[in-house]
Amino acid sequence: MNKTCKIVLYRVMKLRGIRLYSSRSWLNITGGNSNILKRSFATHVQDPSDTETGFVDKIKERLGMKGSLRYYPSTLQHSGFRLYLSAVEASRYNRIYDYIDLPDTMATWHKLTSLHIWLLMVRLSTEGRDARLVRNETTENFITDMKAKSKVIGRELKIMVKGDELEMLHQMFLAALMNYDEGLLGTDRHLAGALWRSLFNHKPDIDPSHLEIMVAYIRKQVAYLQKIDSKSILTNGLIPFLPVEGDTIPKSTYEALEKIRLSKLQIQKS
Repeated sequence: MNKTCKIVLYRVMKLRGIRLYSSRSWLNITGGNSNILKRSFATHVQDPSDTETGFVDKIKERLGMKGSLRYYPSTLQHSGFRLYLSAVEASRYNRIYDYIDLPDTMATWHKLTSLHIWLLMVRLSTEGRDARLVRNETTENFITDMKAKSKVIGRELKIMVKGDELEMLHQMFLAALMNYDEGLLGTDRHLAGALWRSLFNHKPDIDPSHLEIMVAYIRKQVAYLQKIDSKSILTNGLIPFLPVEGDTIPKSTYEALEKIRLSKLQIQKS
């Protein structure tokens, strides 16, 4: 990726409030391009109160108080962690691998988790400054989990996972966000193109039915998530996703999420 592309990607992510993993070492730049055009994104947090937030409120928020937020930062961060767990579990209990013929590998896990995190970001885009804390916590947990899984795989295969490879995965995540944003704001054809690039890795002999399945999956998830109330998304965080087929969430999905909640509760108590 050349220097200009890196500047564009960095500025876009910064505009959307998403932290970059090893951004300084990755960018390796000293200047910027002042002619970069601002764009609208499906996951850009709309927050007119940004300019009205006072210095004192910002200090309060950093100290763990509400300030100008609707909920305490600790509550929002906890919700962000749970949203990440929801994104990770979605592809497992919905058995997406079986529907679109993807191998059960870390690369597929990374792509499907990125997709579901993006879906949650779209929903959070209407929740103002609170959403930024939640979203950043979700992203941070994804990065941390990605590092941990890479180390485990490296030990099992007796290979060393380099920092450059982790940065490549993170670049893929950022690129996927941009691809899906453009696809969602366009037609089904644009969304199918985004999926072909980010999820199916430009597969030349892609089965069109797989693209059709995922386009329908994304459209209905976006509509469903918009109906979830703000308090649930910002304070609870354990959000079930609709199944690939049908619009009714099965009992097994709620059981899976409850199992996660109880396991994390036990960890906190210990």
